[in-house]
Amino acid sequence: MKSIQSARNKRLNIYHLIDFSHQRFTADGLTSFGNTAVFSREPKEAKEIAASADGIFIHMGSTKASELEPLILAGIEANKRGIPIVLDPADAAHSSFHHRLVKKLLETISFTAIKGNPEDMACIADVTWSARDTNSAEQDYSKRESIALRIAKQYNTVAIVTGKADLIAEFSDVTANHTGHPYLARITGAGCLLGSLLTACLTTDTPKFIAAYEAAQFFGDTAEKAATLYGVNGPGTFTPHFIDALGGPLKH
Repeated sequence: MKSIQSARNKRLNIYHLIDFSHQRFTADGLTSFGNTAVFSREPKEAKEIAASADGIFIHMGSTKASELEPLILAGIEANKRGIPIVLDPADAAHSSFHHRLVKKLLETISFTAIKGNPEDMACIADVTWSARDTNSAEQDYSKRESIALRIAKQYNTVAIVTGKADLIAEFSDVTANHTGHPYLARITGAGCLLGSLLTACLTTDTPKFIAAYEAAQFFGDTAEKAATLYGVNGPGTFTPHFIDALGGPLKH
């Protein structure tokens, strides 16, 4: 967990361009982890904020065409400075319009990592995805693995396809993270918070592939720990305990 400890020690400033409804949970989680979150989709300040950030996380959920400009400005600045920038292509699979918005970003910006659920990741990989096609754990794993590898190669990035096991790919290498808890799928903003922590870990000296795996493993392991704590009876009581646990001691 070298990248986790290093990210905590650096007291990072992570610029988030994400949906408003996810900001509070993401900020609380990242702050507990030991870093700081900045939020803005104002085009007039996007470049300036990106110029002083340690990393940038873009979540495409609910993004409008009119909101694309600050994302592009921040992304270009990130590439210019060589700081990590992470994309979650959320909602790419919901409509051809939203898919085009995500594609515009992918054509303009070089992303350090791309993370998302199987449906959205399959969409940007131009792979057909249907839950009916993956009616066994083996089929599901195999298809998500191929999607991760395709995105990693196509966009020269670290690709993370989330699921019961998170699949992380870079070049021709793939590894799986098996930590996690079902409550994560029942709270709003878990994907955004994972993307935020992933961005923080990618700022460290740890190789990107390993840092991405460690971020996913830490996130899932922390959820498992929080779910066992006294007073946790469901996703509502799980959430504050999870936020607390993100700032707790690391396993050795």
